[in-house]
Amino acid sequence: MILTRLFAGLGNQLFQYAAGRGLAARLGVELILDSSRLESDGDGESNPRRTYHLGCFDHGIRVETASRVARLPPMTRLQFHSRRLVPGWIKPDVSKLVEANVYEVDERVFTAGDNTYLIGYWVSERYFAEHADVIRRELRFRPLPPSAEGLAREIRERRAVSVHVRRGDKASVPSELTPWRLLPTSWYLAALDELARRVDPIETVYVFSDDPNWCRGNLQLPFPTVFVEGNPGPLDLQLMSLCRHHVIANSTFSWWGAWLNPSTEKVVVAPSSWWNGQPTVDVVPPDWVQVAN
Repeated sequence: MILTRLFAGLGNQLFQYAAGRGLAARLGVELILDSSRLESDGDGESNPRRTYHLGCFDHGIRVETASRVARLPPMTRLQFHSRRLVPGWIKPDVSKLVEANVYEVDERVFTAGDNTYLIGYWVSERYFAEHADVIRRELRFRPLPPSAEGLAREIRERRAVSVHVRRGDKASVPSELTPWRLLPTSWYLAALDELARRVDPIETVYVFSDDPNWCRGNLQLPFPTVFVEGNPGPLDLQLMSLCRHHVIANSTFSWWGAWLNPSTEKVVVAPSSWWNGQPTVDVVPPDWVQVAN
């Protein structure tokens, strides 16, 4: 059994699932998604309420609170002595593997064994690249609602490019308090210019953002542009994945919007630095294009 803790938003939960799936597939054991952090979140502005977001996929993976399926370290003295009274097969002991550094791949994952409990962000395809086919089979989007079918048909019929602009909560955080930086509009113009040199003529750009009003007023692009509005996060992710090519933000959400496009001919343009002053050595797949930010 591999446990992986879910927390934060949809993009982060997808990386947490994928790292767990990669390890579980390598070992040939069950993956369980731990929802305990989601159930305890939400005690204030600095710790906002998060919810389980992977329900937009028909993945069939078991979602549980970790303590219901495993005995977690550290144990109290009473738990330590009482473990002899409970057969191990009922609640196996697990070893926690806490991510050492969010900026680098944690090599310990590749040698971890059965009954490992993964706790971290795990933002790299390296954790699951060998089992990408398994993950693509499990990450099957549920059917689109009728309200989105027209836009989805339009995206499929055009040489569509998704552009993701991440603002929201990040736009209001002082730069000295976070390693994450907003991408300027000049970067999006440079990224689209790079993309246009690599692909067939771009017919329509679809802009996805948590702040579409800001995008309408500030993002003037040299291509026909549709500002996508009124869709919850998972639906935007599904629509983004239908586009032919992608310009992504330094955001796990749009990372997955691009990755979930199964086309081998897609071109994905990403920022060269994911965090301020930190290169994207392990974040951006080697076949994606990086543009300096």
